[in-house]
Amino acid sequence: MADSASLCIEATHLPTRMCPDLLENFEPSESLYRALAEHYGLQIHMADEVAEASVATAAEAKLLGCVGSPRYFVSRDGLPSQWEPVEFVKSTYRGDRCKVVSRLTRQLEIIS
Repeated sequence: MADSASLCIEATHLPTRMCPDLLENFEPSESLYRALAEHYGLQIHMADEVAEASVATAAEAKLLGCVGSPRYFVSRDGLPSQWEPVEFVKSTYRGDRCKVVSRLTRQLEIIS
């Protein structure tokens, strides 16, 4: 929230078989990544994330208080090392109050 306005709706999906008692043991005010690492040995090593711009749905607009406003929809699949994806996240951000920033890097070739 910023200035008492909602900025984001986020839903995280995790496979029950990998963290079966998470709902009973996780404190939402704490770090999900820390809980996954400490209780289940799952450390998110990398993630594939896609961001796209669109218009908020009626339900999203109602929750975010931004009827007809643009939104950023971000989906993310988190992977611990070489394993199968463990974290599936869908986030909707208000396009009129948020921005997406990306840092792009590349591995440099050594040319002699």
